[in-house]
Parts: sequence; structure tokens; C-alpha cells
Amino acid sequence: MSEGSRSEVKGVWFVSARGYVLAEFGSEMLEAIIAQLLPEHREVMADPLPSSWYPEEALQDLLAVLHGTVAKGDDRRYVKLVTGASVHAANRFFRAILGLASTGFVMRKTPVFWNRLRRGAGRVEVESSPGRSLLQYRDFPYFADPNYRLMAEGSLRGLCEICGKGGFDVQIQEYGADWVDILVTY
Repeated sequence: MSEGSRSEVKGVWFVSARGYVLAEFGSEMLEAIIAQLLPEHREVMADPLPSSWYPEEALQDLLAVLHGTVAKGDDRRYVKLVTGASVHAANRFFRAILGLASTGFVMRKTPVFWNRLRRGAGRVEVESSPGRSLLQYRDFPYFADPNYRLMAEGSLRGLCEICGKGGFDVQIQEYGADWVDILVTY
């Protein structure tokens, strides 16, 4: 990827992951995760700033370590981890607001969330009809990494849980090297 199209992610991702790991698994697990990150990414997880922008490669490194260390290589456990971290990340006010919204409304707002938390490559489009939303993530080269596809699934599950309506399903439909389609039914 050229320097002009470099992808970056907001530090809130790392703040949220750090807080969730500490709350659910303790400081020893957090230290183990930090130790396994590439040296250039350790400080991002050790002391992240929520409003700073970090290179996408730092998140990619963290996702690989979380999948291998915390989820022990199990994809379903990893999706549950991402779901839990997504729910944990939403502050009480945000959770209360989302709890009042319909799942369809929140899914239609996913492109707004994407644009607030990322800059550089990628976009999200949503096709909605009663009881379902198809989220189409496009032009994001990190979807070649399965951890990113599973992270997208887990993040959407977290949003659905925050809405508190129950009875939802989130399934990856198709994907390629820089895209993924995820169907959310509710």
C-alpha cells in the first residue's frame, strides 16, 4: 500500500482491547499479549491514546496475538472475544442510546462508525430490508487476513447485543482479498 493510502485506526480500538483484557483476563494476560507484539507495536497496547491514529499494522499484529493467545487459535472463541470487547468498549451513555435504537437503524449507521474509527483504505455499504441488513465492506486489503473478517463479524455481534433486542444472527456470506459481505438478520 502506498504511503498516501496508508490505513490508520483510532486509538480507541487499543484502549478498548486493553480494558477488556484487563477486566476479563487480568494483568498477566495483558503483559503476555504486549510481550508477543512486534517491538514497534508494544507501546500502542501498553499506553494507547484514544484519540490518536495508529497504523493498521499495529491492529493487525494485536488481532493475531489475541487470536493465538487469548482465543488459543479457536475462531469461535476469537469472535466471542471481539464481541465482548465491542460491548465493553461502548460507554454507558452510548449503550443506552443504542439500546433505544432498532438493530436495523444501528446497522445502517455502521458506515458512520467505520469512518470515525478508520482513515485510509476501505468503505462500508449497507443494504437493508425488514429484518435483515447486508453489510458490504469494500476496498480494504486487510480482509485477506481472516482475523479481520472475524473481527468484523464479532464487532457486528457486539452492536446487536448492545441494541438488546435478541434474536439476531450474524454470518459472513462471502469474501475476497479486500472485501467481505456479512448478513445480519434480526
